[in-house]
Amino acid sequence: MRECKNMFNVDCNKVLSIVGLAGEPGEERLIAEARFAKDQSRPYAEVAFVVDEQFQGLGIAGFLYKMLIRLAKERGIKGLRRTYLPPTRP
Repeated sequence: MRECKNMFNVDCNKVLSIVGLAGEPGEERLIAEARFAKDQSRPYAEVAFVVDEQFQGLGIAGFLYKMLIRLAKERGIKGLRRTYLPPTRP
């Protein structure tokens, strides 16, 4: 129950997620997500991205990254870091 509560009571100064949508108003679909999670012991945050395969290579992750930088700075985060995970192949 505690895990469920933490999922819905998120502090956007510690964890923030933004999404990319495509499609006509009222018929949008989720095509991308970017988020940061603040390191509790340091003024940095880990970032993660996912972009639908059909929309990769269009600069969406870069656009979302720039937004995350701005939002992180507004929250006093001094830097972002990421771990690269290569795509999985079936």
